[in-house]
Amino acid sequence: MPSRLSKLSVDEIRERYARADEPVSAQTLSKLKRDPRHGVRAIYEALKKRYERDSAERTRLDAMLNFERVLWRAGVLHIAGVDEVGMGPLAGPVIAAAVVFPPPGPPVSTMRQRPVSGFAAAISRAPRGQGST
Repeated sequence: MPSRLSKLSVDEIRERYARADEPVSAQTLSKLKRDPRHGVRAIYEALKKRYERDSAERTRLDAMLNFERVLWRAGVLHIAGVDEVGMGPLAGPVIAAAVVFPPPGPPVSTMRQRPVSGFAAAISRAPRGQGST
């Protein structure tokens, strides 16, 4: 954020941070909080919620790697992350996969839970045969 925040219009500030993937720093929040304009205060409140939500997500993702860090420090280098998609062994086919990332672990973007409906649909249309159970 430029040091001359007061030179930017409220719309320019809103446009800059309208995208949900635009990072918001504590320094930016501090500057917005001190701005006397009502519109900027409203932007500050929205961005503060985003900052807190992103901070909580970073903490959650960091905690997910706790066991891997312990094992890496103990010298274990090959740790697999496993996931599955399907209805379960009693109700239908299940597809499972494992991925091994070297330390320090997977990129944060791969750890976020995302809808897999497209992937699940593709798997359900996949031919059955070798390698499936």
